[in-house]
Amino acid sequence: MKSALMRPILLLVVVMLMASGCVVKEKVDEFMDAKDGNLRKRVAVAPFTSGLASLDKSSAKIGAAVEADLKTHGGIVVVEFAKVEEAMAAVDPAVRDQRERVVLACRQLGVSCMVIGTLTDLSVQSQKTGIYGFRENTPFLAMELNLQLIDVSTGSVMADKALQSSQELSDIDATNLRMGQAPSKALEAQLEADLVAPAMKWTWSNISAMRWSGFVLSVDGPRLEVTIGRDTGMTVGDEVVVYTKGEKIVTGSGNVVYLLGRPAGVVRLVELGPRTSWATPMQPEEGEQAPGPFEPGQVVLTE
Repeated sequence: MKSALMRPILLLVVVMLMASGCVVKEKVDEFMDAKDGNLRKRVAVAPFTSGLASLDKSSAKIGAAVEADLKTHGGIVVVEFAKVEEAMAAVDPAVRDQRERVVLACRQLGVSCMVIGTLTDLSVQSQKTGIYGFRENTPFLAMELNLQLIDVSTGSVMADKALQSSQELSDIDATNLRMGQAPSKALEAQLEADLVAPAMKWTWSNISAMRWSGFVLSVDGPRLEVTIGRDTGMTVGDEVVVYTKGEKIVTGSGNVVYLLGRPAGVVRLVELGPRTSWATPMQPEEGEQAPGPFEPGQVVLTE
């Protein structure tokens, strides 16, 4: 019941994410490379939405297809979005911004990025064809899908893409659609199907290019609990870098974005579990700064 009540709020947050823009992309780019491409990244796919009620089923099908495709890739661990909903319920009530609550919930689950998608348009358009002076306006029905990947470590948009599928129409069909007639189910299904493959390809290629990230869950004396498990491909003895919390800024659209701080220190995995593990700080070389401070919520990256 709680999950059902929360879903409308989450869908509203998805719309807010789509409108936020890539406000700190240059900062995110600093931490995107292929060095850790062999590590498995945890990814959450939010329910795909639409501004048009008639396209709700189509958007849901495309989103389900993208999620199913990600599960077939070895470098991905898909976290069911229901778990994000559950984690949201545990976020500090003092955090009132719903978008920030989603990002913090993803951090608790060690999610590196979240995929969101929205069918934004289904309309009759026209394209001029032929030689100038003898041109014709060829009508077609177009469906547009907007995709974004949210970098959970910063809360910013790391990549976005507008995809479009189209089917040519006769003049009569175009006129009928412009006058309010609904497109045939077969035509709508074809437009939907034509978006699936490019949506899968774009999503996977961008996730595979981004850098793996994790988070500090808790600190117990000299030990840190981090969102690194056997599912990531790491092993006991591996080392990662913990970053202090950087500046928290509010963008012009009202969204919260986290900037990465300085390196707090290198930690070594000493006890590995299925989804989390314990790590201890490495002692610095002579003349280097002592590690720390360490605290929950800090970002963990590979060296």
